[in-house]
Amino acid sequence: MSNQLVRWLGMAAAGHLPGSAVLSLLGLQIPLLLGALLPAALYLSFLLAYGRLYVDHEMVVLMASGISRLKLLGMSLLMALCVAALVSVFMFWVNPKIMAYKEKLVNSVGTGILLQTILPGRFQEAPDGNAVYYVQKMHRNRQHAYNVFMASRAQKGEKSQWDIVSGAEAHQKTDKKTGDQFLVIKDGYRYFGDPGKRDYRVIHFQQYGINIPKPTVKMSGDPDAMPTSQVWGLALGDTDQRFDAMGELQWRIAMPLSALLLTLLAVPLSRVSPRQGKFAQLLPAIIIYIIYANFMFIARDWLEESKTPFLLGLWWVHGLLLCTAFSVWWYQSRDLKR
Repeated sequence: MSNQLVRWLGMAAAGHLPGSAVLSLLGLQIPLLLGALLPAALYLSFLLAYGRLYVDHEMVVLMASGISRLKLLGMSLLMALCVAALVSVFMFWVNPKIMAYKEKLVNSVGTGILLQTILPGRFQEAPDGNAVYYVQKMHRNRQHAYNVFMASRAQKGEKSQWDIVSGAEAHQKTDKKTGDQFLVIKDGYRYFGDPGKRDYRVIHFQQYGINIPKPTVKMSGDPDAMPTSQVWGLALGDTDQRFDAMGELQWRIAMPLSALLLTLLAVPLSRVSPRQGKFAQLLPAIIIYIIYANFMFIARDWLEESKTPFLLGLWWVHGLLLCTAFSVWWYQSRDLKR
């Protein structure tokens, strides 16, 4: 969230994003992170809760009462299934819609909120590159600007004409009937003509309204903002986005699956001696999770760059974690038998 906040603040400082949209984008980042954080939170919860039961000798009493380690694992997996179902809702339905909305929100910021993005005392270029704006002073409410200059270029046949408008004051107005937005400039001049020629027209006006075109939303077409059904179709198709779609699809499957795999590992790792304390296994458990999470990022990049085949994908990372869990279970079972 900190990295994204710095990026959005930079966009707002450059005039490409209104300051009011930064908090909205930051709020949208929270549900996007839940899909990745819930499995890790479940993993740590099992380690801390079961570790305390071992330290306080309560786990010994439970096992003496007939609660075996396999039964404990079964109850833990039941809770993990609930978390995996919740993570699946985020990964397969909620997150793609939020990503699409975020992309639409960022890409739709254009001249439609002109006064919200202009910074006083700085020349700024429009997103389409055909206009330049300058405001000397801005009111605190961001609704009124003073000493305004705007130069826009329009293509007329093979030639381009410049339309230059300057005025003492400007404010933004919306037509209630049509919904069109206008930039109303007061007490100024308008210069219109071809550069290098003398046929410029100079108009003095008391009030002049400029129709602000509605911003066109251009979606990037990234698979992370697509519905799961569309991502599945791209992954099975023969297009340039095949590898990206397969990486995104396996990533969505990996998050709920990781909740179950981490539970298989957390139950045996939480077994500690009362003399060791409940935090004895926390450091190696966290190191294992960090390695597992980083390998998933690497495997996704390799898949999207077509360095690994589809069948291998991210599955080899889950296989390594599964082998680690089985190894810990086997080692502890042999230790208990001894």
